[in-house]
Amino acid sequence: MTKKRRAILFLSCLFLFLLIAPSVIFYSQGYRVDFNPPAGGIKIVQTGGIFLKVEPKQATVFVDEKSKKKTDFLFGTILIKNLLPGWHKIRVEKDGFHPWEKNLEIKEKEVAEAKNIILIPQNPNFTVLTQGINNFWFSLDGKKIIFLRAREQEWELFSYEIDKGVENYLIKEKDIGEGVEIDDLKFSSDQKEIILETKIKPASAKATAGRDDFKKIILDISRVPPILTNATTSPAQILEQNLGGQAEDFLVSQKINGESYELDNSGKLFKNGGKLSEMSFKTIKISPNFQKLALIQDYEIWLLFIEPQSSQPQRKANEQIYLTRFSKKIGEVFWYNSDYLLFNVGGEIKITEIDNRDRLNIADLISFTPLESPPFLTGFKESEAEKFKIFFDQNNKKLYILNKGNFSVSEKLLP
Repeated sequence: MTKKRRAILFLSCLFLFLLIAPSVIFYSQGYRVDFNPPAGGIKIVQTGGIFLKVEPKQATVFVDEKSKKKTDFLFGTILIKNLLPGWHKIRVEKDGFHPWEKNLEIKEKEVAEAKNIILIPQNPNFTVLTQGINNFWFSLDGKKIIFLRAREQEWELFSYEIDKGVENYLIKEKDIGEGVEIDDLKFSSDQKEIILETKIKPASAKATAGRDDFKKIILDISRVPPILTNATTSPAQILEQNLGGQAEDFLVSQKINGESYELDNSGKLFKNGGKLSEMSFKTIKISPNFQKLALIQDYEIWLLFIEPQSSQPQRKANEQIYLTRFSKKIGEVFWYNSDYLLFNVGGEIKITEIDNRDRLNIADLISFTPLESPPFLTGFKESEAEKFKIFFDQNNKKLYILNKGNFSVSEKLLP
């Protein structure tokens, strides 16, 4: 090859290098050409990314309907880079689970986050533990259940040890007085006693003569057989002494990190005696991490952030937000974990995230047909015969359901 040709080849390579090198550097620094920016035209931008953390692990992630890859098998995380600024549709899927989907905004040189994604199981398995149940109550530690069961026009109380699967008889109606029914039941703080809130059955011919219509009775379940005593103190004193309960002026009271959160008789929310909200709520539920309160109305759920939240979406301390509304009354509400709520609405049990960016992901876990009075409860008041009740146990991550007298438990719903 002549010197002239070598010189031409060198100059050509140099030209190509000078032409390509800036593009390579440009690309490696995250710059892209956006042919469809919101303002129109063509624009050179720097890309952003998105970081996801998902349970269960090894879920498939789609961005704008295009499959990227699966979350890792150790932590359930994924980082997707080089996304053009703007809104992107993110979907997470795994067989046997409801998908998660949300439109998230990606900004230049920033990483959007969704670090608390929980995929809800589809059609979880339920097992019937026992039948002929009127009502049930869980102990404070979640290890014991008290059952109210109807037997031949008379009720009986049983305790059930969850770990052992053992049922033990406690008392029956005639031990208190014929014509007396249990209106509610509460465990003492040491869980050695239960406080029975009793009343006379309406129009009962067997009602004990001269007995008060409403009465509180203490049952010591730490002894065999249990010892039954009448409460001599006032209802408010019983709550204060045995339950660590609230003052008479408040319907609900919660102590969180030394702070008192209370609902007064009108449902107004107070913190350490100072009013936080003019809205009325029927109950409050504290999250497992003690950083949030779910505020429940008949048809709406709101949230109060006790502690500031640094992860996206960021929240300030004492910030209150609207979460969701339904056309039917909301029943019982539980925290599924610290970022999801489980509740029932008209026989449908749902689970919702609390990340209200874009749309809420609300999954239907299970639904029930209209309730009917089971035959073994004939003669009992209709509201008790038709009782539909749920309880989510944070200890074993299982859901318990009472429907048509059948008491059922789900498989484990969370890892």
